Amino acid sequence: MALMDPVAGFEGALAEVLAEAASVDVGAVVRVLGPPRRAEHGDIALPAHPFARVAGVAPGVLAEKLAARARDLDVVESATAVGPFVNVTWRGSRFVSAVVDAVRASTQIPGGLVAGDEGNGKTLVIEFSSPNAARKLAFHHLRGTVLGAALARLFEARGYDVIRLNHLGDYGHNIGQLLGMLDRSSSGDERLSPEELQALYVEANRQEAHDPEQSKRIAGEWLALFEAGDETAMRRWTMIIDSTREALDSTYARLGVHFDEYRGESRYIRSSLEVADKLLEDGVAQRDPERGSIFIPGDDSHQPIVLVNSRGISTYEGRDAAAAIERQRDFGFDRCLYLTDIGQGGRFEAMFAALRADGLEWAQGLEFVGFGQMRLGGRKAKTREGRAVSLDDVLDEVTERAAQEIAKRDIAHDDVDRVARQIGIGAALFGQMRMRRAADFDFDPDEAVSFRGETAPRVQYTHARICSILRKAGIGREEALVSGDPELLADPLEVRVAAAIAGVPAAARRAVEAQDPSYLTDAVLVIADAWAVYQTAGSRNRVDLRVLSEDRELRGARLLLAAATAIAIEQILDVLGVASPEAM
Repeated sequence: MALMDPVAGFEGALAEVLAEAASVDVGAVVRVLGPPRRAEHGDIALPAHPFARVAGVAPGVLAEKLAARARDLDVVESATAVGPFVNVTWRGSRFVSAVVDAVRASTQIPGGLVAGDEGNGKTLVIEFSSPNAARKLAFHHLRGTVLGAALARLFEARGYDVIRLNHLGDYGHNIGQLLGMLDRSSSGDERLSPEELQALYVEANRQEAHDPEQSKRIAGEWLALFEAGDETAMRRWTMIIDSTREALDSTYARLGVHFDEYRGESRYIRSSLEVADKLLEDGVAQRDPERGSIFIPGDDSHQPIVLVNSRGISTYEGRDAAAAIERQRDFGFDRCLYLTDIGQGGRFEAMFAALRADGLEWAQGLEFVGFGQMRLGGRKAKTREGRAVSLDDVLDEVTERAAQEIAKRDIAHDDVDRVARQIGIGAALFGQMRMRRAADFDFDPDEAVSFRGETAPRVQYTHARICSILRKAGIGREEALVSGDPELLADPLEVRVAAAIAGVPAAARRAVEAQDPSYLTDAVLVIADAWAVYQTAGSRNRVDLRVLSEDRELRGARLLLAAATAIAIEQILDVLGVASPEAM
């Protein structure tokens, strides 16, 4: 993948020369290369003092020697010694040419500039979204769903064989509540919509607040019937799940999200008890002598967790443990990621530790990936109180606001609905990924659909503007990418655009290491900023900087840069799951 990362290529060439001049290992030089203290000092800097003792000279003297040696490289424009530091500036035309070569190569690889090979031959399972049955997706499900889908695409781009799982909450007290409510309602055996089921769920919680003992007893009785395979309980449960799945799949389709499998909690009713018994037998778990529950005691590193409660029913943690064992058996994963809100991290980490303590080496591959809370209008959703905002309603809202924005712009009438969906949905997706994964934030639909600020519409508009330039020139991206001469592009603003594109591979590596797509949103915003400055300068200085220059060769070179920029933007947005409209 070296060809795909021009910065790494340039740094590697520089490191080899400097290591030879300093008589040290190349790796030692690579480790200390970094940005200069001030941007105007150059593109990269090297401190000479770590190597001065080996060289037997003062750091300043060694810096002068290294700078002189660096100037011999044809990729270096200038290299100067400032005290014990060597500041290097890349030769602009060579740098742009290397970036263009990387973009050309990237078009032949799934994932483009985001691609990597560290996952080759490895299997990664990722569990995300994981809503409860008997309701539509609420707005608060958006972040986990969007982050999970983006991470799945990112890991695929890095070579992993990715399996997407949706761990549906189709068992437990809430299901018992619903079965009890259906038994007491006139619609017991009718097909109900998720909205109707959710209304029953809210009513069940109201009744439980009034008479908790009776409600819990009824829910427990229906769960027992379900576990025993009672025909009525199974029929009604199947209706609940079928209705839920239909609604979920409809909303996931709007988001461009898919799953390889749904595996609900009910799948692990029996196996979770077997896992608890095994952990008890192996001394990892203990039985409460008074309550009869099976639990894993806490320690300084992990909280205590209950695997089976006093009524002999498995808990979330028990069913999660059984699910992990099944996933290893079925998929032989190298890594298994659990994407949920940060607040659930403690119970997952305790479950992972229990499996590792039982000698299951593959459990080292279990990883918790937590995300911060998201609010809408400052409020956190509470489904059981009926305060959950439908995700479909929010998607409708951002799509309508996007339609209002593009109505003001030059776009064919037949395309308005399609582009409005691309912009509105893209705004909602990008808005979830713009913040660091662990950060809490308040989602503002107005801000998300704005064409200003750190938003998807601004990035999409940049892509559309570039496509408009290419259409005006009568050339396609693929043709433009091979027609011009990048060596003609040496203006600082052109180099800035190329540098922004060159930052994508490093951003992808950071995104993988941190399991956080926000590093990719950062990268694509930097590209959009650099292009906006360049195109604005060309509008003001139509003689020297206009993309559609009257100089034929310069025009071809700048159209090449435009095509490379559009491709880089589209490659990042593809991984993020955001559309790249060609007209807005």
